[in-house]
Amino acid sequence: MPRGLILSIGTGSGVENAIAKSIRQSNPEHVVFIASIQSIPTLEKVWVALGKRLEGYETLTVKDEGDVEECYLAAIDSIKSLQKKGLSSSEIALDFTSGTKAMSAGAVLGGSALELSSFVYVGGRRDENGRVITGTERLLSLDPLEPWIDRRVKLIATLFNVYQFRSCLKLFDEIGERVRGAEGVKELDAGRKLVEAYDAWDKFEHRAAQNRFQEITSLSLIRRWTIDWGKNREYLFGLLRDKDAWEKEKDLRQRFSKFLLFDLLLNADRRAAEGKFDDAVGRLYRLTEMLAQAQLARHEIDSSNVDLNKVPENLRSDLEVLRTSRTSKIELPLFKSYELLSQMGEKLGDAFVSDRHLQNYLTTRNNSILAHGTEPVKEKDYRELRNACVKLMLLERPEYEWQKLTNGGKFASLEMTP
Repeated sequence: MPRGLILSIGTGSGVENAIAKSIRQSNPEHVVFIASIQSIPTLEKVWVALGKRLEGYETLTVKDEGDVEECYLAAIDSIKSLQKKGLSSSEIALDFTSGTKAMSAGAVLGGSALELSSFVYVGGRRDENGRVITGTERLLSLDPLEPWIDRRVKLIATLFNVYQFRSCLKLFDEIGERVRGAEGVKELDAGRKLVEAYDAWDKFEHRAAQNRFQEITSLSLIRRWTIDWGKNREYLFGLLRDKDAWEKEKDLRQRFSKFLLFDLLLNADRRAAEGKFDDAVGRLYRLTEMLAQAQLARHEIDSSNVDLNKVPENLRSDLEVLRTSRTSKIELPLFKSYELLSQMGEKLGDAFVSDRHLQNYLTTRNNSILAHGTEPVKEKDYRELRNACVKLMLLERPEYEWQKLTNGGKFASLEMTP
């Protein structure tokens, strides 16, 4: 039973009986009436029909009972009044039986906006004038589940398209608490797996993302949304295929694939789209580092553990001083990696060493609060560093199919089914 009841009040003959019926059957702790100036006298009739006067009830009066917007705002105020008493939306019922059509419409719109889960109205046999015959009244209730779900479905699509996957999953939890039918449960499960796949991918958990994609037996299960995910799945397959080859064969040249490089770039773009420029620049810094590592790997040089036998003899002494006492390894930081490439005659190394602007952009990253400093990164810094990274990528691998890789790695949008 609801703890709170909101009722619209009209002036028609016998409406007091329907209102009394609703109050008796609901037996609420708190009652709010939405009345017009003309319908205020109906309350006295309600007390007679009810056999008592309620204590502590509230009355909100609308000046124009034909104004839907005013009636809507009155319903909103009524609900908020009960919420201030500690009642949740699920503990409040709204009876829209009585009152003008505008009052009923405004009440339902207000209740839907604040997501009441219970709407009631009094029905029964009607006379020749369309009024419910006294003594035949019965209280009917409805749970507006579909409109409630529709609002969340639309919100999921909106949040998905701005990469707020965790918020999407919370909404799936809410829907899951109310959906019971087998078909609805299957759709919910498929939709959740889809979001979990992109959430995992966004966190570089590529294997988990692929597993979630594979668990979706058919997109036809997701009736409320459409998504063109074919290119994304193909891209992810290519990324994992290269990763498997590296893990199986341990050939250093297979470690940094084109898919992985583009994945970093596109991940940075998603962070920038969220306005998280410090996060975005952090990813671009790693991309710049990975480009050097990929080029060194083609010479079978591992920047995290340099084998001097793979390095030209005239450069070995300069690298030996970098050997750490803790690990006895020679580890190359970003700038030193590009310097070595330049010394080895690689165009990528020359381009980096001669580009002071790029080096300044990377210094901006070092000053970021997420690196070694206290200053936030600005959008302009991100844009300039991104452009510099793209130039390096083009120089390092001009044969890359840029459009195909970008389209494949860019997350698909979730759209509402027409």
